Amino acid sequence: MISLNQILYGPPGTGKTYHTIEVAVQAADPEFFFNLNIDPKIGLSKELRTKLTKKYKKLTDAKRIRFVTFHQSYGYEEFVEGLSATTTDSGQVKYAIKDGIFKIIAGAARKNLEDSQKEQEEFNQEQRFALALEAFKLSIFETSDAFTLTDAVSIVAIEEEGFRYSGDWKSSQIMKFEDLKCLYLAGANSRQDIKQSDFVSGLARQHASYFFKALKQIEKHIPKELPASEKCAKQNYVLVIDEINRGNISKIFGELITLIEPSKRMHAGKSTNDEYLEISLTHSKPLFSVPDNLYLIGTMNTADRSLAMMDTALRRRFDFVEMMPNPDLFTGHTIEWQNQQINLKHLLEAINKRIEVLYDREHTLGHAFLFPAYNARKRRQEQACIY
Repeated sequence: MISLNQILYGPPGTGKTYHTIEVAVQAADPEFFFNLNIDPKIGLSKELRTKLTKKYKKLTDAKRIRFVTFHQSYGYEEFVEGLSATTTDSGQVKYAIKDGIFKIIAGAARKNLEDSQKEQEEFNQEQRFALALEAFKLSIFETSDAFTLTDAVSIVAIEEEGFRYSGDWKSSQIMKFEDLKCLYLAGANSRQDIKQSDFVSGLARQHASYFFKALKQIEKHIPKELPASEKCAKQNYVLVIDEINRGNISKIFGELITLIEPSKRMHAGKSTNDEYLEISLTHSKPLFSVPDNLYLIGTMNTADRSLAMMDTALRRRFDFVEMMPNPDLFTGHTIEWQNQQINLKHLLEAINKRIEVLYDREHTLGHAFLFPAYNARKRRQEQACIY
């Protein structure tokens, strides 16, 4: 079984980034990967590689696999969450919390994990709300540029996370879809129900009248019948972190370095996991956790920084898979240079032996550096066969 946290490490040119496609698909869809029947001795054929690449793209398009590259200036704000400054219509600067790539994919994985544990009726209720919300969005600006909630307040725009509404005050506010969904599922029937709800944002409680009006408009679009659907199945998500050793791990991961441990993650039966942890992030109030259906796959070039210099906290929480140069890939293959036959396998072995003696094994050359010569020879042979 593939590890939840692993790092592929080795010298440059050993196929670490190339190999992440295979590992990522194996983690995200183990059944598909198993059915490929890859021979461990031979590896991937051209046909299987094509199938694997297509599956990787499909999973990436579904946002179940995401890719990020660490660098020296990459930080917690880009990876987890940070404040983003925007300018309001009145010219005032407003700060909003912007989720980073790790928080986004962890949230998607957690939602899938929670949905897979729900009863069918609860899942159907969420589906009803989602369909009603989309129907309301489509009808909201049919007759005018604003949708009236009260005499003083109107919805003026639809944004990714919610409705933007405004009134006599200078700046507009965001009415989050998540708040409206929680109120619908909780069966809120009055403004007082919203004011007394501790599971919604402070803005929802403060502007309970406006949220209640919007909720009632959405409920008018609740469908009587639902399209046929199956219960949500648990799916795996993968975050690929290229060049993980180039970033400042302590700065990027922050408090999450503890949460990624398998024993600290949220499981399907979280009540049975005694060490399951949730924490408050720097800016957002809801408790955050890392689910056990999120896989972290990193790549590390040992020529950039030695493994011994890596953050101890990182080394303790990741499984390291070494990827070294593989001269056997060129067994029996030669190229012609200045009327001499050069054996590519012996060439790579000789170069790397010299590098290990004069420098160290972490700076050896990967087999990818000789593939241009190998491929050029192969193309010439194919052209000769044609003519």
